[in-house]
Amino acid sequence: NVGDASKTYGDLVDLDDVGFDVVGFLGLVDGEDIVSVTLDSDGAPVIAPVGSYGITGSDAVGSGLTNYAISYNDGTLLVDPRALTITVADQSKTYGDAITATDEFSQTGLVNDDEINAVSVTSDGTPATAVVGLYALEGTDAVGTGLTNYTIAFVDGSLRVDPRGLTITVADQTKTYGETVTATTDFDADGLVNADTVDAITVTSDGTVATANVGAYALVGSDVSGTGLDNYTITLEDGTLLVDPRTLTITVANQDKIYGDTVTATTDFEDEGLINGDTVASISVTSDGTVATANVGDYALVGSEAVGSGLDNYTANFVDGTLRVDPRGLTITVADQTKTYGDTITATTEFSQDGLVNDDDIASVSVTSDGTPATATVGLYGLVGTDAQGTGLANYTIGFVDGTLQVDPRSLTITVADQGKVYGETVPATTAFEEDGLVNGDRVDTLTVVSDGTVATAQVGDYALVGSDPEGAGLSNYAIGFVDGVLQVSPAPLVITADDRSKNEGVALNLGQTAFDVAGLLNADTVATVTLESEGADAEATADGSPYAITARDAIGDGLTNYDIAYAPGELDVSAVGGGVLGGSVLGVSEISDPLNRFTTLPHPSDEISFNGEPSGFEAS
Repeated sequence: NVGDASKTYGDLVDLDDVGFDVVGFLGLVDGEDIVSVTLDSDGAPVIAPVGSYGITGSDAVGSGLTNYAISYNDGTLLVDPRALTITVADQSKTYGDAITATDEFSQTGLVNDDEINAVSVTSDGTPATAVVGLYALEGTDAVGTGLTNYTIAFVDGSLRVDPRGLTITVADQTKTYGETVTATTDFDADGLVNADTVDAITVTSDGTVATANVGAYALVGSDVSGTGLDNYTITLEDGTLLVDPRTLTITVANQDKIYGDTVTATTDFEDEGLINGDTVASISVTSDGTVATANVGDYALVGSEAVGSGLDNYTANFVDGTLRVDPRGLTITVADQTKTYGDTITATTEFSQDGLVNDDDIASVSVTSDGTPATATVGLYGLVGTDAQGTGLANYTIGFVDGTLQVDPRSLTITVADQGKVYGETVPATTAFEEDGLVNGDRVDTLTVVSDGTVATAQVGDYALVGSDPEGAGLSNYAIGFVDGVLQVSPAPLVITADDRSKNEGVALNLGQTAFDVAGLLNADTVATVTLESEGADAEATADGSPYAITARDAIGDGLTNYDIAYAPGELDVSAVGGGVLGGSVLGVSEISDPLNRFTTLPHPSDEISFNGEPSGFEAS
């Protein structure tokens, strides 16, 4: 009896493993044995379809088997269906999409070139409305070749409905630095299907507070609420809260300078718009008007580069200041000028200046004066400057300082006429004169003339005839120079006549110095002594030569230089006498009296008198 066996479709069975047993006799005798039996079955090959096949026995091999009539009873080889597992492939879709269930699958168990051509798959997750989750992909109705040989088990695939991408973009928002705002709740939703809705989101941003600096801040969305939103993978795209710079107005302060000065542009300013304790510490200011050569006018003071705290949060608008270049003071002083009364001149064009800068130049100045005509009287006249011409003069406030035209007196020479008189006369000074220098019809009518020589006592000599106090027309315009005339006082005639004298022969006569007569003396002038000489005065003089001339010379006295002295001789009568000389003494005279008034001029006390005997009427001591 061949034993039964089973196998799975597709397996190769080893029939040697199939047992057999002996049935129908008492068994083998005397230790005989069946070692093997040849077994065969159509179901043994791997391709044997599922079914029941006989296992036939034959050709038993053993010991003593020839002693037996062997019959074989078939066993049964049962080919069982092979297990075939068809696993539906997993599939995914996005919520909101309607799809066809996959026809993809995998199998485990096919042999012998069997194949699965198709599997029917269904799933609840294929409609668009299927919410996010996992849905079975259920396989059925496999179609192919050789599949009846299998016990088919379907393993469901998984249809994963993935969340749909939903992008919620927060709307952008702007504000100005310093403002406090509420973050926008506006948004755009991209991806909603199936009438799902986003009703609201929560938005926050660091840029909403007043102190948020200028820049871009995220508007961060969260906490989305609405319908059907569990079916979405929500991506929140930040909006941008743009904090715009606040307008800051910086007004540069005005400034003045004088043309020709070099200045540093002011850094003074006023600001409007600062908040949050922000400050402007300084600004840079430039201007074309700061240089010395900047012409008079208004120049922009241009601010830039504000430095301070928090200024990145502002759009700084600079309002230009004005640098006013004022005219520089320029003083033009007309040069002084002189002229002489009666001259016609052109007013000077010479001048000095104080204040020019930058190589500016004054080429000319117009000058007028009332003193330029010939008829301008002596005095001071303004030289009035106007109409300065030159380069760069529009940059100055010009002040003219008048020069002075001094009309000097003209030289007028009045020459007093000469005059003469004789010593001792009293005369009036002449009023005759000549003039040189009069112009413009001016005239000298009269002149006062004085002289020390007009009086009777004026000594002989030349005396100035001094002119003064002329009277006439226009004479205040002259520097009057007087040329003195000469009053010549001539000597008066004076005659000195020696007295006649007598003596005796043999006696020396001392003629003395006082025996003379004077004619012509004036003004208490006196002749004190005269030198008297005579050849007859010697003792040796004889009567034969008598009379002898007594000559006079060298008169001495007071005021005698005022005279033209003429000397007239006297006579010395020498008488012949008998006998000798009486007395014969020479006495020094210390005092002389003339009780008989015999002498017109007394001898000087120092004279010596020679006499013979006792002169009558004299007393000597």
